Amino acid sequence: MMISLISKISSLSTQTNSKAPIRRVAVIGSGIAGLSVAHALDVPEVHIFEGRDGMDKGGAGIQLNGGLAVMDDALRQKVWEAGAPIARISSWGRQDSESLARKKLLDIDIPNMIKESRLKNTLIANVAGNDETLWLGIMRGKLQQILHEALPSNRSISYGKKLMRLSHDVEGYVCHFADGTESQPFDVVIGCDGIRSEVKRFVESTMGEDKQSSPVYSGIRISFAVGDTAKTKSPIDRASLTQYFGNGGYALHGIYGNGAN
Repeated sequence: MMISLISKISSLSTQTNSKAPIRRVAVIGSGIAGLSVAHALDVPEVHIFEGRDGMDKGGAGIQLNGGLAVMDDALRQKVWEAGAPIARISSWGRQDSESLARKKLLDIDIPNMIKESRLKNTLIANVAGNDETLWLGIMRGKLQQILHEALPSNRSISYGKKLMRLSHDVEGYVCHFADGTESQPFDVVIGCDGIRSEVKRFVESTMGEDKQSSPVYSGIRISFAVGDTAKTKSPIDRASLTQYFGNGGYALHGIYGNGAN
């Protein structure tokens, strides 16, 4: 979903409906979505506003495939070096009640799959001219740190700016924050502020009551745990993702990169 959004943003016209040029954009939220959008936008000024007091480096692992293709060469290389290339995906069904054996549902050797595909070298980009497939596992915190450090000089982040509401007039969109301050007008405001997005609420408020929605808890609980692999004898240059399906449950085990080596 993030990659689809970035692709659309990358191809945005620099003209609004009124033919006025888009020059100043506000991005609400400095997570990997907000930072990725800031990199993808082709406009003179981007200001990121984050409600927390600093960058949140927590979170689980992220899988990137198409996402690497939209990065410029320098950024892509930094992310690649910090991650662990995913070489295999396998899936297992529930145990047989008698033999206790699991049924293998899927087993994909990703490099071989890409090499055998007619899409090779057309839709799959390569790093440094080699045959590495751009399918990568990386910890969310490390990815966010790289995206933050690589921001161009015309991108800024303001922390401690929790968005409370938006207003709009002839000059543009104004962000009103919990600390009592407000922003200068922006041509566009992009919401990357999560499930309880204030930007989403503002957009829905202009669509009528029948179009409004609220976050709904699905009843699905997701837990994750991180184990350190620093004691391995050599850096992990290939990783696998293994899925397990059971009665009412699902588990994913994988290795994700968290920096060089």
